[in-house]
Amino acid sequence: MKYTFSALFIAMTLMVSAQKRELRKIEKAVQYGQMTEALEIFNSIEESEVEDKYSGQYKFYKAAVVSGVVGDKKPTYEDIQMAENLIAESKAAGYEDKQLMAMVENAINSQKIQIVNSKLQSGKTEEAIVIVEDIYEADNSNKDMLFTSAQLSYQVSDFDAARKKFQELFDAGYTGETVTFYAKNKSTGQEEVFPSKKLAEVAISTAKSHTDLREDKAPSKLGTIVNNLVWLYKNDDQMQKAKFVFEKAQQRFPEDASLKIVTPDIYNTLGMTEEYKKAIANRGNDITDPQVYNNLASAAFKSKDYDNAIQYYTSSLELKEDSYAAHVNLSNAYLEKGNLEETTAKEQQVLYKEALSHLERAHELKPDDKNILPTMVSLYGVFEMTEKAEAIKAKM
Repeated sequence: MKYTFSALFIAMTLMVSAQKRELRKIEKAVQYGQMTEALEIFNSIEESEVEDKYSGQYKFYKAAVVSGVVGDKKPTYEDIQMAENLIAESKAAGYEDKQLMAMVENAINSQKIQIVNSKLQSGKTEEAIVIVEDIYEADNSNKDMLFTSAQLSYQVSDFDAARKKFQELFDAGYTGETVTFYAKNKSTGQEEVFPSKKLAEVAISTAKSHTDLREDKAPSKLGTIVNNLVWLYKNDDQMQKAKFVFEKAQQRFPEDASLKIVTPDIYNTLGMTEEYKKAIANRGNDITDPQVYNNLASAAFKSKDYDNAIQYYTSSLELKEDSYAAHVNLSNAYLEKGNLEETTAKEQQVLYKEALSHLERAHELKPDDKNILPTMVSLYGVFEMTEKAEAIKAKM
């Protein structure tokens, strides 16, 4: 019996030592972006044999695996929720590596956004809204998520929900003017969003898991918020409330460029004809940043307000004619308007020609970008422009 006890003790000591050693290997692999190696080591550990004192570390790395941060798995939203629970359990068990924790939590948040985008691309907008609302509920300071949620609710005509969300944004004084920091993940090759410049720099210089720090400055979204709120209150027969929101916005944000741009549209919504005429004559005189128009155009496009999307993208191109993205987006707006049921066949031809002209200009700006070529071929086919279609096909 004495011999058996000693052997068992030695075996347990070796197992615990191995756990500690393997977990350290995983940690180093993650720090250096060697995710495949980290996954292989993790899979070699038996969860049932993990000692309590290593439970926090193990749960942390299990969260990284479940969420697809480590490995090449494409997680579902249920996987992400499980990973977040594991993160919470790892913290409760005493895991305290703030640097790695921040890296994995940031990557999990990026996965959430990817899932939302995938849902939207698949036409599952209602499912996307649920996820966005969950993200905002978990962090009420993330007003960007509330704005996205409001926009999506507006898009699916859930006007009560949209009004409440836009009103919350307005009451909070949210304008959306931010600087977002991106860095490219060496393992996946994908850009990931970081909550601060400092964390992005840590991932690049210390963890060496990312490269190519990039900053993206977002102009104000206030014009979209106020414009939508005014329309929503009018649609709900609350004209006094609609006017109050607009007047308060002008008082609080007299210099906001995005609000100035939509002011004529708001006067038109409110039936203020003379004010509308004056505002339309002066619109854009103070706007020098095309991104202001791009933001408004994007919001209008998502709300299926293609007329305003076309107007704003056109204004953007007046400030920066060589913008590839604006030409492509304007083309998409013309196409979507052309595809509406109420659009006549004659109107569709005109809209399709406008769409094609902007795709041709975009192709001139970026001849190596092949993403727009299939659409160009289809449009050339509509207009029986066989030679041009064949020339583009040869480039695909």
